[in-house]
Amino acid sequence: ADILNTGYLLAYATGSLLALGFGYLSGTIVKGRAPLANTFFAMGSSCSNSGFVGYPILMLTLPSIAGVTLALNMMVENLLMIPMLLTIAEHNRHGGEGWKTLGKLIRKLATTPLIIAMVAAVTIATLEVSLPSMLVRTIDRIAAASGALSLFVIGGTLVGLPIHGIGKTVMPIVAGKLFIHPLGVAVGISLAAIIGLAPIDPAFQ
Repeated sequence: ADILNTGYLLAYATGSLLALGFGYLSGTIVKGRAPLANTFFAMGSSCSNSGFVGYPILMLTLPSIAGVTLALNMMVENLLMIPMLLTIAEHNRHGGEGWKTLGKLIRKLATTPLIIAMVAAVTIATLEVSLPSMLVRTIDRIAAASGALSLFVIGGTLVGLPIHGIGKTVMPIVAGKLFIHPLGVAVGISLAAIIGLAPIDPAFQ
Protein backbone atom coordinates (compact mmCIF):
# COMPACT_ATOMS: atom_id res chain seq x y z
CA ALA A 1 0.00 0.00 0.00
CA ASP A 2 2.92 2.37 0.68
CA ILE A 3 4.63 1.68 -2.64
CA LEU A 4 1.41 2.09 -4.63
CA ASN A 5 0.67 5.52 -3.13
CA THR A 6 -1.06 6.96 -6.19
CA GLY A 7 -1.30 10.49 -4.79
CA TYR A 8 2.43 10.66 -4.15
CA LEU A 9 3.24 9.15 -7.53
CA LEU A 10 1.00 11.68 -9.30
CA ALA A 11 2.50 14.62 -7.38
CA TYR A 12 6.09 13.55 -8.01
CA ALA A 13 5.41 12.80 -11.67
CA THR A 14 3.76 16.21 -12.12
CA GLY A 15 6.77 18.01 -10.67
CA SER A 16 9.16 15.94 -12.75
CA LEU A 17 7.29 16.56 -16.00
CA LEU A 18 7.04 20.31 -15.39
CA ALA A 19 10.77 20.47 -14.61
CA LEU A 20 11.48 18.48 -17.78
CA GLY A 21 9.48 20.94 -19.86
CA PHE A 22 11.18 23.90 -18.21
CA GLY A 23 14.66 22.46 -18.77
CA TYR A 24 13.98 21.70 -22.41
CA LEU A 25 12.27 24.97 -23.28
CA SER A 26 14.74 27.16 -21.40
CA GLY A 27 17.53 25.84 -23.60
CA THR A 28 15.51 26.32 -26.76
CA ILE A 29 14.19 29.81 -26.02
CA VAL A 30 16.97 31.41 -23.98
CA LYS A 31 20.14 29.72 -25.19
CA GLY A 32 19.17 28.47 -28.62
CA ARG A 33 20.78 25.10 -27.97
CA ALA A 34 20.38 22.09 -30.21
CA PRO A 35 17.47 19.75 -29.35
CA LEU A 36 19.79 16.91 -28.29
CA ALA A 37 21.63 19.15 -25.82
CA ASN A 38 18.31 20.40 -24.49
CA THR A 39 17.30 16.82 -23.73
CA PHE A 40 20.16 16.46 -21.27
CA PHE A 41 19.45 19.84 -19.70
CA ALA A 42 15.88 18.61 -19.25
CA MET A 43 17.22 15.43 -17.66
CA GLY A 44 19.32 17.48 -15.24
CA SER A 45 16.30 19.57 -14.28
CA SER A 46 13.80 16.75 -13.84
CA CYS A 47 15.74 13.76 -12.49
CA SER A 48 16.22 14.25 -8.77
CA ASN A 49 19.11 11.85 -8.16
CA SER A 50 17.06 10.13 -5.48
CA GLY A 51 19.54 7.27 -5.15
CA PHE A 52 22.88 9.03 -4.74
CA VAL A 53 21.77 12.19 -2.90
CA GLY A 54 18.12 12.08 -1.81
CA TYR A 55 18.20 8.68 -0.11
CA PRO A 56 21.39 9.24 1.92
CA ILE A 57 20.08 12.60 3.15
CA LEU A 58 16.72 11.07 4.09
CA MET A 59 18.49 8.23 5.91
CA LEU A 60 20.19 10.87 8.07
CA THR A 61 17.12 13.08 8.60
CA LEU A 62 13.92 11.03 8.12
CA PRO A 63 14.98 7.37 8.22
CA SER A 64 11.43 6.11 8.86
CA ILE A 65 10.28 7.10 5.35
CA ALA A 66 13.57 6.90 3.43
CA GLY A 67 13.03 3.45 1.94
CA VAL A 68 9.44 3.99 0.84
CA THR A 69 10.23 7.43 -0.59
CA LEU A 70 13.16 6.04 -2.54
CA ALA A 71 10.99 3.28 -4.02
CA LEU A 72 8.24 5.73 -5.02
CA ASN A 73 10.70 8.18 -6.56
CA MET A 74 12.50 5.42 -8.42
CA MET A 75 9.22 4.20 -9.91
CA VAL A 76 8.58 7.62 -11.43
CA GLU A 77 12.19 8.25 -12.46
CA ASN A 78 12.91 4.84 -13.96
CA LEU A 79 9.53 3.83 -15.34
CA LEU A 80 8.44 7.24 -16.65
CA MET A 81 11.10 9.93 -16.79
CA ILE A 82 14.23 8.11 -17.98
CA PRO A 83 12.45 6.11 -20.72
CA MET A 84 10.77 9.32 -21.90
CA LEU A 85 14.03 11.27 -21.91
CA LEU A 86 15.92 8.49 -23.69
CA THR A 87 13.19 8.33 -26.32
CA ILE A 88 13.38 12.10 -26.86
CA ALA A 89 17.18 11.91 -27.04
CA GLU A 90 17.04 9.14 -29.66
CA HIS A 91 14.45 11.12 -31.60
CA ASN A 92 16.65 14.23 -31.61
CA ARG A 93 19.88 12.30 -32.26
CA HIS A 94 18.45 10.90 -35.48
CA GLY A 95 17.14 14.23 -36.69
CA GLY A 96 13.53 13.57 -35.84
CA GLU A 97 13.45 9.97 -37.07
CA GLY A 98 14.31 8.36 -33.77
CA TRP A 99 10.78 7.13 -33.08
CA LYS A 100 11.69 4.10 -35.20
CA THR A 101 14.09 3.06 -32.43
CA LEU A 102 11.39 3.18 -29.75
CA GLY A 103 10.80 -0.57 -29.86
CA LYS A 104 14.51 -1.27 -29.49
CA LEU A 105 14.72 1.18 -26.58
CA ILE A 106 11.78 -0.46 -24.81
CA ARG A 107 13.40 -3.88 -25.18
CA LYS A 108 16.67 -2.52 -23.81
CA LEU A 109 14.94 -0.93 -20.81
CA ALA A 110 13.03 -4.15 -20.14
CA THR A 111 16.35 -5.97 -19.65
CA THR A 112 17.88 -3.31 -17.39
CA PRO A 113 18.66 -4.80 -13.93
CA LEU A 114 17.15 -1.83 -12.08
CA ILE A 115 13.85 -2.12 -13.97
CA ILE A 116 13.75 -5.89 -13.43
CA ALA A 117 14.46 -5.39 -9.71
CA MET A 118 11.65 -2.86 -9.35
CA VAL A 119 9.11 -5.07 -11.10
CA ALA A 120 10.21 -8.07 -9.03
CA ALA A 121 10.02 -6.08 -5.78
CA VAL A 122 6.52 -4.75 -6.50
CA THR A 123 5.39 -8.26 -7.46
CA ILE A 124 6.80 -9.79 -4.27
CA ALA A 125 5.23 -7.05 -2.14
CA THR A 126 1.85 -7.38 -3.87
CA LEU A 127 1.81 -11.18 -3.49
CA GLU A 128 3.10 -10.84 0.11
CA VAL A 129 5.85 -13.39 -0.51
CA SER A 130 8.09 -13.99 2.52
CA LEU A 131 11.77 -14.01 1.65
CA PRO A 132 14.27 -16.24 3.54
CA SER A 133 15.58 -14.52 6.67
CA MET A 134 19.19 -14.97 5.54
CA LEU A 135 18.45 -13.07 2.31
CA VAL A 136 16.58 -10.33 4.19
CA ARG A 137 19.50 -9.83 6.61
CA THR A 138 21.93 -9.60 3.71
CA ILE A 139 19.81 -7.01 1.91
CA ASP A 140 19.37 -5.02 5.15
CA ARG A 141 23.15 -4.85 5.65
CA ILE A 142 23.71 -3.68 2.08
CA ALA A 143 20.94 -1.09 2.49
CA ALA A 144 22.49 0.20 5.73
CA ALA A 145 25.81 0.80 3.96
CA SER A 146 24.35 2.29 0.80
CA GLY A 147 23.74 5.79 2.18
CA ALA A 148 27.34 6.53 3.09
CA LEU A 149 28.61 4.74 -0.02
CA SER A 150 26.34 6.81 -2.28
CA LEU A 151 27.65 10.09 -0.84
CA PHE A 152 31.21 8.83 -1.28
CA VAL A 153 30.56 7.92 -4.93
CA ILE A 154 28.90 11.23 -5.84
CA GLY A 155 31.67 13.16 -4.08
CA GLY A 156 34.33 11.25 -5.98
CA THR A 157 32.48 11.89 -9.24
CA LEU A 158 32.60 15.66 -8.67
CA VAL A 159 36.32 15.77 -7.86
CA GLY A 160 38.24 17.58 -10.59
CA LEU A 161 35.12 19.05 -12.22
CA PRO A 162 36.01 22.57 -13.44
CA ILE A 163 33.86 25.20 -11.74
CA HIS A 164 35.02 28.37 -13.49
CA GLY A 165 32.66 29.58 -16.20
CA ILE A 166 29.89 27.00 -15.80
CA GLY A 167 27.56 29.13 -13.65
CA LYS A 168 25.41 30.47 -16.46
CA THR A 169 25.27 27.09 -18.12
CA VAL A 170 23.95 25.22 -15.09
CA MET A 171 21.56 27.92 -13.86
CA PRO A 172 18.55 26.55 -15.84
CA ILE A 173 19.23 23.10 -14.36
CA VAL A 174 19.50 24.53 -10.85
CA ALA A 175 16.32 26.57 -11.30
CA GLY A 176 14.42 23.57 -12.65
CA LYS A 177 15.61 21.22 -9.92
CA LEU A 178 15.33 23.53 -6.91
CA PHE A 179 12.32 25.70 -7.81
CA ILE A 180 10.22 24.35 -10.69
CA HIS A 181 10.28 20.73 -9.52
CA PRO A 182 9.15 21.44 -5.91
CA LEU A 183 6.48 23.86 -7.15
CA GLY A 184 5.30 21.23 -9.62
CA VAL A 185 5.07 18.64 -6.84
CA ALA A 186 2.94 21.09 -4.83
CA VAL A 187 0.67 21.46 -7.87
CA GLY A 188 0.52 17.66 -8.13
CA ILE A 189 -0.48 17.34 -4.46
CA SER A 190 -3.36 19.77 -5.04
CA LEU A 191 -4.31 17.92 -8.22
CA ALA A 192 -4.37 14.59 -6.39
CA ALA A 193 -6.74 16.05 -3.81
CA ILE A 194 -8.99 17.55 -6.50
CA ILE A 195 -9.43 14.27 -8.36
CA GLY A 196 -10.11 12.39 -5.14
CA LEU A 197 -6.96 10.33 -4.61
CA ALA A 198 -6.04 9.27 -1.09
CA PRO A 199 -4.43 12.11 0.91
CA ILE A 200 -0.66 12.07 1.03
CA ASP A 201 0.80 11.50 4.50
CA PRO A 202 2.26 14.84 5.70
CA ALA A 203 5.52 13.03 6.49
CA PHE A 204 6.05 12.51 2.75
CA GLN A 205 5.42 16.15 1.87
